[in-house]
Amino acid sequence: MQIYFWLDWYRPSKRLAQEFKNVNSLGLFQEYIERISKFVPIEVGGEPRKLLEQGQTVVLYTDISRSPKDLLSSEDLATWIESQWGAGLSQIVIAVGASDGWRQRARHPNSRTWSFGPMTLPHELAAAVASEQVYRALSIIKKLPYHLGH
Repeated sequence: MQIYFWLDWYRPSKRLAQEFKNVNSLGLFQEYIERISKFVPIEVGGEPRKLLEQGQTVVLYTDISRSPKDLLSSEDLATWIESQWGAGLSQIVIAVGASDGWRQRARHPNSRTWSFGPMTLPHELAAAVASEQVYRALSIIKKLPYHLGH
């Protein structure tokens, strides 16, 4: 299993530090990416065309949504990730949009929307929050003490 963070504003030809304007968001994002890498292979980049073409990938789009089905608790996210692995999918793409979010036509057919609630977050902070939540979900799956249910 591999996790790929698709940061829509990130251009792989540049260093990640050049693409984040907020050094604090970058620091948090990198901290959790490093932690995630202890559990599963992880990659950060722009659109993962090769992964999407292989058909063994599911995309989890972060987005503002008012739909209750898009709101995932940390435990729900852990259950969802575990179910994707159980279904034999080899990659999960965590897609964080740019400042204008995701257009419907840009979405991959094998996808799900994940909302942090109705509030608006800067896209760099959303990437940091998403990376922390993925790490938390993996720690729940591995039954580690990081997640204490609060």
